[in-house]
Amino acid sequence: MRGVLPPDVIGLTISPSTEPFWKAAAEHRLVIPQCTTCGTFRLPPSPFCHHCRAQEVDWVEHDSAGELYSFTVIRHAVVPTVADVRIGLPVTLDWYDVRPGEAVPVFRLD
Repeated sequence: MRGVLPPDVIGLTISPSTEPFWKAAAEHRLVIPQCTTCGTFRLPPSPFCHHCRAQEVDWVEHDSAGELYSFTVIRHAVVPTVADVRIGLPVTLDWYDVRPGEAVPVFRLD
């Protein structure tokens, strides 16, 4: 991964509803829970579907393609800023290996 954050900047909190996500992330795989009742994807993972309130999910592997949906500008960022950011730009999945057995998915502008 390009750019480096100090390991203490990121702390993972794993719960039963997020454990499959973090296990896959440690293997550099992006999986997203999909409600088995209504088909809604829910990311971040949560114990209940925000659409129908069901609990059961299938963990679907994502192909990592996407586009920028939202962003914030942090004036005193920990990492260098990115210029010319706008909604709809294509992004690529990358991984930040926090420590052995822990990785966080990050998306970078193409």
